[in-house]
Amino acid sequence: MITPDPTTCGVLAESKRIAERAEKRYIPFSPHNVCSPVGTMACIHLCAAVPNADVLEYHALEVDWWNDLLERDEPLIDSGYIDVPTEPGLGIELDDETVDEHRLPGTDSFD
Repeated sequence: MITPDPTTCGVLAESKRIAERAEKRYIPFSPHNVCSPVGTMACIHLCAAVPNADVLEYHALEVDWWNDLLERDEPLIDSGYIDVPTEPGLGIELDDETVDEHRLPGTDSFD
């Protein structure tokens, strides 16, 4: 199994190239995912685009407001699964209030 971190190995395009090279050698692809819901959805789209995708790592169990970052009625991860959205872009919408609540001091708002 190969587990590249898309945030450090060249983002999505390079991660996809790594997955394609691994597929030629029958190696499963499982991205290292220590991301927000935004990065997690980018990884979901990446996994949906490669035939050798296996599992997506997830590390935000201790962040109790992780699901609140998105405007949605249900949690992003349901029983260990994430549906690939059909909406434009990543298929998610940020909750601006939650983003503002957890913004680092001194950073600009999205307004």
